[in-house]
Formats: sequence, structure tokens, C-alpha cells
Amino acid sequence: MTLATHEVCQTPSYCLYSEGKGIQIDGWSIAVTEGPILSSNEVETWQSRLSLKLPTMVFGQNTLSFLWNGERKFYFSAFDGLQTVSHESPSLRVKPAALWEDKQSTFDSPATNYDWTFSTNYGGTWLLEGEETTLSATQSYLDWPLLRREDIPLLFFKELSLFEDELDDQGISSLSVRLRVMSSFFYVLCRFWLRVDNVHFRLCDTRVYHRWKTNVVIREYSEQEATFEQVAKLGIDSRWFTNSDFMQKILPVTKKSAYRYYVK
Repeated sequence: MTLATHEVCQTPSYCLYSEGKGIQIDGWSIAVTEGPILSSNEVETWQSRLSLKLPTMVFGQNTLSFLWNGERKFYFSAFDGLQTVSHESPSLRVKPAALWEDKQSTFDSPATNYDWTFSTNYGGTWLLEGEETTLSATQSYLDWPLLRREDIPLLFFKELSLFEDELDDQGISSLSVRLRVMSSFFYVLCRFWLRVDNVHFRLCDTRVYHRWKTNVVIREYSEQEATFEQVAKLGIDSRWFTNSDFMQKILPVTKKSAYRYYVK
């Protein structure tokens, strides 16, 4: 299943913003904001607003916004991503989990529970209405032959971390977003990556694709996960366990869907 042909369209005129703040191209304005991790005062404010204990590093100023003809259509932010974290303890259990739960009792917030893995299916904040389709593990609306071509000029690239937590040295939980603006399309990967050492792997990927001179934006979402035991049976060198790009190639897909949005 594919949406687009593999021919490369002519590069539209474009303008790069100063200091790597974004790009304007084919009616789209893609804007980037960046900043340091939240200060202690900001952490307290966010925790109160979210009723959630925050990851150790939250990049609250990091955002990626997409405007079409001057009107914002979708964006990515740490605050909105954290809003989707569950206020229920996860089923995953490790030895330090009791320690994390004890920390809740000292957390001055109405919330008494939270997901200490910070798992989220966040794939951006969308201000467009879309049509959702359930996909099988092997189906895709993305034009992968085009996305994998290496001869298409890269006009703009940005990678932003939204939050990260090392789970008290028991793994990693992170949410990030990557953007490629090519001469033929833009492509976004928003990834939640969880590794709980000796317990579990989880990937939640949202891929966004738009080809210039079309009015369609594709958002494709997938969930992949497996236990450490399941992955160990594959005989993979454990040095790869910290590499989300490698693990994405081997973890089984447990859920997949796609949205099609139309802009005018």
C-alpha cells in the first residue's frame, strides 16, 4: 500500500530562517524553538499543572511547529507529550519500582500514581481533522522508496529532545522528534523509546510525511515492543540494546494505524 509515486518533483522556492530556526517552503512555515532543560521553579510549575512527577530532563522550550499559509496545523511539544502519560502505575515491574512509588508520597501533588516509565503514544498536537485507517504490520502509506533515496537534496534538518529519564540507571525513557526537509518532501519522526533493563523494550513511532505540490499530509503511527527474554532468544549482541534505530528493525509491531489530512 503506497500513496505517492516515486518521481521527484521540482524543488519549490524556499527561505531558511536565521540561526537554524526553520524554513519556509511551498506554503509551509516550519518553525523551531530551542532551549535548556526546565529550571527547578519551572519543574514545580509543570508538576503542579500536570499532576505528574517529571522526567529528570524536560526540554520545555523545544518545539517544532508546522504552519500552512500562516495558520498552525500541528506541532510537537514536551508539555503536550507529558499530558498523555498515564496516572496509573504500569504493569512492568523491576526492583527499583518500589523506590519510584515511594517517591510519590513525597511529591506534593493531587496525583498519587503515575507511570514511572513515562510511556506515551504522543505523535504531535494536531489541529487538522483526519481519516484514520488501521494497518497491518507490513502496510504503509509512506513512500519508502522516495524516503530512502540518497540523491535528493537536504534543505533543512533538526533533531529535538523533548524529555529523557534514565529510570534511576535502570534503562532509558525518552521522547524526541526529528525533521528532514528535502527538495521533494518533509518527513518527521516523533519517537518514544523505552528500555527497562532486563525487563522490556517499547517503541512508539509517529511518522509524518508530506510531498510538495500536494494537499495531503500522512501521519503513520506504530507501536513495537518485546520483553528482554524474547529479544535475547534472537541472539542479538546486547550492545545494540541501547540503539533505538537498530531495535526498531527487530521489535515486533503490535499496533499500526495511519491518518490522512487534507490542507487547502
